[in-house]
Amino acid sequence: MSTLGWLASVSSSTFVVTTLIEAMIDTTQANFSFPNWQYTLIMLAFLLITIFMNTWGAKVLPMLETVSLIGHIVGFVVTFIALWVLCPRNSAEDVFVKVVNSGGWSNVGTSCLISQVTVIYCNLGKCSPVACSNPSEFEAVD
Repeated sequence: MSTLGWLASVSSSTFVVTTLIEAMIDTTQANFSFPNWQYTLIMLAFLLITIFMNTWGAKVLPMLETVSLIGHIVGFVVTFIALWVLCPRNSAEDVFVKVVNSGGWSNVGTSCLISQVTVIYCNLGKCSPVACSNPSEFEAVD
């Protein structure tokens, strides 16, 4: 089951990275679109990079993770400060009470549930597809 979780994580992460590349190209060249075979080749290239880094580049992974952590923290601070200074202020009611259903769904509840899928996906870990595979984890402890 753990292997299934790792396979699901690797395949979904290569899909997400390939989709991000497609989105970046789409913003700069609106007339270009990937054929399916190019999309698959890009995914396979990222899969090979992942295998290479985990197999032969394992010694540099801690340093890369530290650099990535610092980059994420700096990026968060810069983004937060820019948004704090430049964005218009909304009232507390607009932020916490008002629900905008611009997706065209007939129900606000349905709109909220569907929109959560993207946000929840960001919180999934490597073994999340199989994390709750053991029903005994949910049994009450006496």
